[in-house]
Amino acid sequence: MTTNGGSVVCGQRLNPTLPSLSTSKRLDGTPEYYVPKKDNRHIIEPGYEIGGPILSDRLNFFSSYVPTIDTTRRKVNFTGSNPGPRTLSNSYVAHNMYNRLDYRMFNSVRLFGSWNYGYSRTAGQLVAPDSAYGQVNTSASTDPNTLRSDAGFVNPLSLYSFGGDWTPTSKLVVQSRYGYFFYNNESRGTPTGIRYIYDTTVNASSKDINGNPFPASSFNTAGFATIPSNFATRFDAFKRKSTNTDVSYFLGNLWGSHTFKGGYFYQSLGNDVLITANTAVVDMTWGQSYQPVTSTTACASIQATEPGGACQGQYGYFYVGSNNVSNTGKVNATDQAVYFQDAWTVGRTGLTINAGIRLDHEHNPAYDPTRFPDINFGWGDKIAPRIGGAYDLLHNGKVKVYGSYGKFFDIMKLGLTRGSFGSDYWHQCVYALDTTNFQSIVPTLTTGAGCPASGPAPGVTTGFRFIENVDFRATKADPRDPAIQANMKPVENHEFVTGVDWAISPTMSLETRYSRKRLDNTIEDMSITDNLGFYVGNPGTQFADLLHRPVVIPDNNGNNYLNPVPFCAECPGVVRPIRNYDGVEFRLTKQPTGARWFGTVSYTYSKLTGNYAGLTNTDPTDGNGGRHSPNNGRAFDLPTQTYLPSGKIDDGPLSTDRPHTAKVYGFYRLPWLGQETSFGFSQAFYQGTPITPACPLSVLLRRANGERDAVTSLLCLAIRQPATSCRAA
Repeated sequence: MTTNGGSVVCGQRLNPTLPSLSTSKRLDGTPEYYVPKKDNRHIIEPGYEIGGPILSDRLNFFSSYVPTIDTTRRKVNFTGSNPGPRTLSNSYVAHNMYNRLDYRMFNSVRLFGSWNYGYSRTAGQLVAPDSAYGQVNTSASTDPNTLRSDAGFVNPLSLYSFGGDWTPTSKLVVQSRYGYFFYNNESRGTPTGIRYIYDTTVNASSKDINGNPFPASSFNTAGFATIPSNFATRFDAFKRKSTNTDVSYFLGNLWGSHTFKGGYFYQSLGNDVLITANTAVVDMTWGQSYQPVTSTTACASIQATEPGGACQGQYGYFYVGSNNVSNTGKVNATDQAVYFQDAWTVGRTGLTINAGIRLDHEHNPAYDPTRFPDINFGWGDKIAPRIGGAYDLLHNGKVKVYGSYGKFFDIMKLGLTRGSFGSDYWHQCVYALDTTNFQSIVPTLTTGAGCPASGPAPGVTTGFRFIENVDFRATKADPRDPAIQANMKPVENHEFVTGVDWAISPTMSLETRYSRKRLDNTIEDMSITDNLGFYVGNPGTQFADLLHRPVVIPDNNGNNYLNPVPFCAECPGVVRPIRNYDGVEFRLTKQPTGARWFGTVSYTYSKLTGNYAGLTNTDPTDGNGGRHSPNNGRAFDLPTQTYLPSGKIDDGPLSTDRPHTAKVYGFYRLPWLGQETSFGFSQAFYQGTPITPACPLSVLLRRANGERDAVTSLLCLAIRQPATSCRAA
């Protein structure tokens, strides 16, 4: 957001209303929360804003620059290798600049150009802080010599906008806009070398598969790593170019007046990405057995030789690969649209009708076109009609009744094609762990964190017992059971809005509005289970009913076959995506005309329910909070996720539902010595959002008890003093 100057101070206050916690009658241990020591942190945000004419009534400019310098210093007493107290530093520096020129070439031609520049850099690695009360800091076992002061990210950003308005006659207006957006993310200071990680703790009580203690040389805590994360973002650049041109024509003698408008829109969105480990990752799970994923017989040869038929080596198991997704590829998606509308004032009836239609064309290419198809929607797939009307009820301009209906189609983001069509790479090569000398495990493949697309990891062959290669980004690629829905429909919503506005006086108005919004279709990835691969299509359709239609699944030996028998005939049917919003708003406004004060008071009551939070999923659907990428979230990953534990369809309040919202906003203008200072405030109150626990089976226990978190209140105070120009008499 850009402004033309001012000074604003904002603060946020949370009002938790939590009951006191008594542990006197508890039979389990006393609840304990980790209390960290405070960091030494400083944030500096200087800046400027300046604007005015360069050529009077011809050329104006505006410029602003606000940097952020955020520094954190943290003292940690390390207990592992190279022990002792160390002071770690982390810095975040951001540059934010906005410049704009407005030029009146002729009275009929006005042009503008703007440049928004943003650049940020983080540097310095931190570990978890020590406890303020002597609790154990598990991060303190990290070797501080492995923490790099240059580790971090750089994020350049630029946004260019150009446009113009041409009014050749009093009835004709031509508008044109062009924009270019660039954003990139690159890591810095990422170490190179094989990263060895402990997934479990090894100590004096640890036993191998034969019941013998582990050698002391192998002792360490879960989470220990020989070096910090070696995953590097070489580049992840997004480029968007867009242009829009429309023509408006006024006609005043065709059963009233008409304003016709037609236009064309074009956009291209490109992504060029390379994210991978610098060398490889070896992750060790000590003293535990492995559960095969690709087939029940993947570990048969090892189970035949180990006590109790355990799928593990003498000391457990390990995998070469990573829990991070690697990304590669370069694509360029394009979107086009044509639209036409007419604003018709019907004679002197007091009625105005606005009707229009928009048609879109969309092309989303696959990151790997040799394996996956593109997603395309033609001109006939996205036809969005819209109609609205307003009526002057008393024919004096004081009471307006209005309503509108429209369909809206989403332009797909790159998240789905990036995640499911060839960019995301996540493989783990799993082995039995038969040695405590983990540094003898030396993968030689320098892509994909050391694990190839199939088979064992190069360099980890002789002397190591291979179990399986697991693909955690598997998409169905069997022609007998296509992974991509052939008749897939675009993401579609429709909404209805109606209201009444009343001009109580020339400076006072009351507005009321009701909104009803519904989701018709969405696009998501779906599966029976993660390891059986994902399908992409419209949830709720026959294609998405994976439990009741023929699918390709592996047999006990891992060989795929088409199973004509329903996977779960007795299971309930597939559930369509649900996202329903209903809201009513009341707004009382005092206009600033001829008065020193003005302001607004508003109240909104709304309900947001369903099983689909939207393209950015706000539901915590797993232990990590869920996956939030557009069109490939977790809402439909498993059939159980659309049902409650009671067996009923999950259709309750969504995680961003806030039924009651109230806002107050006001300003007072104080003139003095030819100047004018404005004092203002805004106060908002938001009812808490539903508390949404999730169980390990990824079944949402959505709002089962109706509890919500605390009310949030936001208070902003503002003082604004415009600078006036001085001219000689």
